[in-house]
Amino acid sequence: MRFDVHPLQRRFRRALPGRCIGVSLNVCTGKSEWLECFEVPQPFTHRGRTTAMLVFLDTEFTQIQQPDLISVGLVSELGHEFYAELADFPRDRCSEFVGAEVLPLFGRVAGALCGKSELARRLREWFDSLGESVIVIFDYEVDWELLDLAFRFDGGTAPTSIEAPLCLSGLIVTDPMYQEAFKRSLSEAWPRHHALADARAIHAGYRAWRLANAEALHGV
Repeated sequence: MRFDVHPLQRRFRRALPGRCIGVSLNVCTGKSEWLECFEVPQPFTHRGRTTAMLVFLDTEFTQIQQPDLISVGLVSELGHEFYAELADFPRDRCSEFVGAEVLPLFGRVAGALCGKSELARRLREWFDSLGESVIVIFDYEVDWELLDLAFRFDGGTAPTSIEAPLCLSGLIVTDPMYQEAFKRSLSEAWPRHHALADARAIHAGYRAWRLANAEALHGV
């Protein structure tokens, strides 16, 4: 049986030895039927959970072409949250959109502002505080690349607790159930393009999609 695997999942499968995860669409039947060609994380089961904890990621950055990290938001499936804004990013490289839509949202979280080395330290401490292995879930490749780079701002490395990154496919993030929950998570106080708000929205969207497809995914 042939599966259509997201390019990021193929790349991560090569890059990460051992267990690697992803979601694939069965293209043989022509139906919107989800199957796994390798393990899908089983979220939101707080007792007897057999997979790593899921952590949902979003970042904001200066521009699409040559992105520099400016903020990062992380939300675990159990409600742990992390948010930071960089003080030392190149503001002159920000696109017009970022200047108008992203930067005005800064300053909503007390104590979030920090330098690059401090960010790396805070990130590792936060992941260590979770106390178990994690799978980092995001909806755009650059988010993971910027997080991975941020771990190295002080010369360190990414936490060994990160088992794998998982980029959600377009067929998940455009699913009506995902979209409805994603949008419902946002508010005037926590709007789109704030990294923490978007991480919460990805969490909400993925949960809704996973629950809506529970029967199709059961026992796979």
